[in-house]
Amino acid sequence: MKKKRTLISKRNAQQGQIKSKYASGITLVALVVTIVVLLILAGVTITMLFGENGIIKKAQEAKEATERDQQETQQGMQDLAGQISSVLNGEVIAPPGSLLAMYRQAVAETCDNADGNCTNPNHLHIGDYVNYVEPTSGSYPVTSEKSGMKTSNSTTDYPITDDMEQTYTLSATKNNVNWRVLGIDKTTGGVKLIAADPIERDAIEGVSDPYLYLYGAEAYVNGPTEMNNICEMYLNPTYATKARSVNMDDIDEVTGIITDDQKKATNFWTLQGSLQLGETYSFDNQYTPERWIEKKGKGETIKGTKISDKVTGYAYPVFKTQEEAEAAASELGSLTPVVLSNRRAYNMLFDNTNYGEQAPYWLASRGVVAFSGYAGFGPGFVDTDGGLTGAFSAYDFFDSTGDAYDVCLAVRPVVILKSGVLASAVPKIADQDSTWTYGQGTGE
Repeated sequence: MKKKRTLISKRNAQQGQIKSKYASGITLVALVVTIVVLLILAGVTITMLFGENGIIKKAQEAKEATERDQQETQQGMQDLAGQISSVLNGEVIAPPGSLLAMYRQAVAETCDNADGNCTNPNHLHIGDYVNYVEPTSGSYPVTSEKSGMKTSNSTTDYPITDDMEQTYTLSATKNNVNWRVLGIDKTTGGVKLIAADPIERDAIEGVSDPYLYLYGAEAYVNGPTEMNNICEMYLNPTYATKARSVNMDDIDEVTGIITDDQKKATNFWTLQGSLQLGETYSFDNQYTPERWIEKKGKGETIKGTKISDKVTGYAYPVFKTQEEAEAAASELGSLTPVVLSNRRAYNMLFDNTNYGEQAPYWLASRGVVAFSGYAGFGPGFVDTDGGLTGAFSAYDFFDSTGDAYDVCLAVRPVVILKSGVLASAVPKIADQDSTWTYGQGTGE
C-alpha cells in the first residue's frame, strides 16, 4: 500500500507540473494580448488628445475663442462707456489700457519719441507701429469712367485695350501692410493709423509701375472718392470705425500747418504765380471739371462759360531741420519754412517720395489754384521733385482752358480706431522693416 501511494503521488506531482506549465502559458499570452490592447488604446487616446481634431486642439481653440469673445465683449463695453460719456459730457473717454490713454499720457509727459528712444510701455506716439488686425480679403476696381484714364491719354506704352480698369486686391499675401500711428482723429477722438508703405495695384499688361493713374477732370471730381473706396477694404469693424485714404488734413495736423494764416505764409503755389489761398479768380469762356464731364458724357459740344470762385489750393515744402530750411532760403523767398524735426514722423510721411523713382502718393483732397489766364483743378499729393519735398492740397490736372494731364501716384490707407480700443487688442510693436519695392511692383 505504501508503494502504491508513492506512485500515485508521483503521478499527481507530474500532472501538477504539467498543469503549472500550461497555466503559465495562458498567462503569457494574456499578457501579450493585454499589452497590444493597451498600445492600441494608447494610440487611440493620443490621437484623440493631440490629433488634428483632438481634444487638446479643440480645447485650445475653445480657449482662444473664449478669450476673443471676452476681449470683444470688454472692447464693446469700453466703446459703449465712451459713447455714453461722450454724449453726457461732450468728451471722449480714454479707458485705462487703451491706445488713446497711452497717446494722451505721452503728450502729457511731453514725450514725442522723435529719436525713437522712448522705452515707456505706456506711451504711444506719432510714428509708432501697432499690430492692427486688417481684413484678409477685398477688391476694388477703378474704372476708366471714374479715373478718366484711357490708354490713348499718353504716349507711354499702355496695353492695347482702350479702357484701363485699375484693380486693387487685398488678400492674406497681397497688400497686407504694417501700420503706424498718425495722430488723433479730431471728429471721433480715436487713434489714426496710416499704412507704413503704400499699397500696390494689380498688374496691367504693358504697365510696369504699381500706381494709380488719374487723368484730367475726372482726377479732380472722382479721384479722392476712388482713393477712399480703395482704402475701405482695410476696415475691421471690431476695432475701427473708418478706413479711407490719407488726405491733406492729415498732413497738416502732423506738420502743424492748421490755420489759413499759416497756410498762406507757407504757400509755395504763390511762388509759381498762383493767386493766394482765398483770393477770387474769374475767367471768361472757360470750363469747370464738372461741366466738362457732364457735356462729354452726353456727347454734346463743350462750350466755355464764365467761371468764378475762390482759390482753395495751397502747398508747402517740408524740411527735416532748420539748417536745411535755411539752405533753401533762396528758393523760398519770403515764405515761412515748414520744419518737421520729429525724425520718425518725417520718415513716415516724406521719406522715399522721389517722383519717378520711389513712391510719391495721392492725398484724397480737392483744390483749385489760379494763375494769370486759367484755373487748375486736381487732387493733392506728397512728393519730392526738384530737390524739394512737400505736400500739395491741389494740382492742375485739369485746366479751365480744357487742357488735361495724367499722373500716376501711390495710394496709402488710413484707419480710424475706436476711441476705446485697448492696447491688448491692438498692441504697440517694435518698428518694422519696409517691404515695398519702390518704382516697380510685382503685381502679384
